[in-house]
Amino acid sequence: MADVKVPIKFEIYKGDALVREEVLTQDVIKVGKLASSHLRIDDETVSRMHAVIEITGADEIHIIDLGSTRGTLVNGERISKTRLQSGDEVMFGDSRVVVTFLEAQAALTPPPQAPAPRVQQKTALGMAPPPGGWVPAPAPHAPPSAGFAPPSSSLPSPRLGSTSSSTDPSRAASTTSLRGRSSSSSDWSWGLQPCERSTR
Repeated sequence: MADVKVPIKFEIYKGDALVREEVLTQDVIKVGKLASSHLRIDDETVSRMHAVIEITGADEIHIIDLGSTRGTLVNGERISKTRLQSGDEVMFGDSRVVVTFLEAQAALTPPPQAPAPRVQQKTALGMAPPPGGWVPAPAPHAPPSAGFAPPSSSLPSPRLGSTSSSTDPSRAASTTSLRGRSSSSSDWSWGLQPCERSTR
């Protein structure tokens, strides 16, 4: 949005001597001998708040007297409010001020600036981290301790009906003794048969 500023040059004279020149661009210019005045005139005949100049456009510049003691004169006429033109002479007390309008300037409001691009920091390996940051690697599983024993279900079950003399020595000895008894009884029964036949 363009805001039109009208620079106004003020030439301040004391009698015929030029005291100073000043250029102001405010929309409201306060004139007086107060230090806070925009156009400060160091003169005892000037009131503390003597007058106000309002700028509402390039061709809309007005001066308003604020009830000063000596009054405000524009081109020799005392006024309460009037429109100013470039080259007018204004009397504030005993001080004469020549007003000159300079070329109006359009103060453009700068557009909002785009945010600066985000610069990613590089690591020692020269790789840029992802936007969310590096994800830590999972911790490795700890090896089993020395006293770890597998569950009983992992042990192989023995086969049914299989016997081994090396695994059960007592069972093997009993089996051997039974075989010996059966062999000896068989031999004994066959040895008695001839005797029984001979008696009959």
